[in-house]
Amino acid sequence: MKATQLLIFAVITLCSIGTVHAEDEAWYAGVKAGQMKVDQPGFKNAIGVGGILGYKLNNTLGIEGGYTTTGEDADVRIGTTDSKWDIDVVAVHLAYRTEGNFFVKGKAGLLYQEVSVNTNNANEPGSGGEMSIGIGAGWRPFKDIALELEYTVIESDVSFISFGINLGI
Repeated sequence: MKATQLLIFAVITLCSIGTVHAEDEAWYAGVKAGQMKVDQPGFKNAIGVGGILGYKLNNTLGIEGGYTTTGEDADVRIGTTDSKWDIDVVAVHLAYRTEGNFFVKGKAGLLYQEVSVNTNNANEPGSGGEMSIGIGAGWRPFKDIALELEYTVIESDVSFISFGINLGI
């Protein structure tokens, strides 16, 4: 339930920023998909999907709230047992993008993640809050559309390499 609380906090934060800067309304939303890479023995990488809601503070700086999950549970081998694992992540980042049609992106923030490993029909969840950073590059083919390739560190041994499209950016 902490993930839900963090998501509610992120939405309230983004809405309050909108009321402070109503004259500069600059909301954007996006979707992304890619590979969840795990650096742990026995864990196979998973496909990740997610979405973001952001607010531009100025031409280069914005706040992004997002949710990412594994699209399909991935395989993990623990000892002689074959199991499945998945992850759900709720995050809030301060994001910087350079100006221009081609841009570089950097982001830093906080996230809450829940990892589940299903072993012998028993679910073993793990969760926690983490600092998170990411880098990326993108292209704005039109004024309100941006395509982004991004690398985000979820925790020390889990990262997300994604391709996304943002509208209204």
